[in-house]
Amino acid sequence: MGLGARKQNIQESPVYDDIDEAIEIINASEYGLSVSISTSNTYAAFELSDRIDSGAVH
Repeated sequence: MGLGARKQNIQESPVYDDIDEAIEIINASEYGLSVSISTSNTYAAFELSDRIDSGAVH
C-alpha cells in the first residue's frame, strides 16, 4: 500500500427476489441508516419507500 492508503472492506449489496422478505430483513436491521432502491418503475419505488423504516431512502 502506498503512503496514505488504507485497507477497505467491501460488502456487496444484497439482491432480493421476494419484496416482502426484503422489507422484513431491511426493517429488522438495528441500524437502518440508508437504503437504495433501483427500479425502472417509479410508482413501485415510492410504494416501497413508504414501507421501509430507514433514515434515508435513495
